[in-house]
Amino acid sequence: MHPSLLIAEDDGSLRDVLTRSLRAEGFTATAVATGGELLEHALTDAPDALVIDIGLPDADGRDLCQALRAQGMHAPVLF
Repeated sequence: MHPSLLIAEDDGSLRDVLTRSLRAEGFTATAVATGGELLEHALTDAPDALVIDIGLPDADGRDLCQALRAQGMHAPVLF
């Protein structure tokens, strides 16, 4: 089973490049564009690690990380 990553990036081009590149390296990568989508996906299908943009249109990535930690998620996060 491949490690799963959840990517939150609002720039569509960058999101696509990250997703394709990580999949090419053997990761299972899922990408979303908003903080709301990140929380929804992270809490229903916990990833092994997250890549979070700090400046999402609806939330600050650091606040999202804090919210995930408060829900008991301890997966590594890369900003």
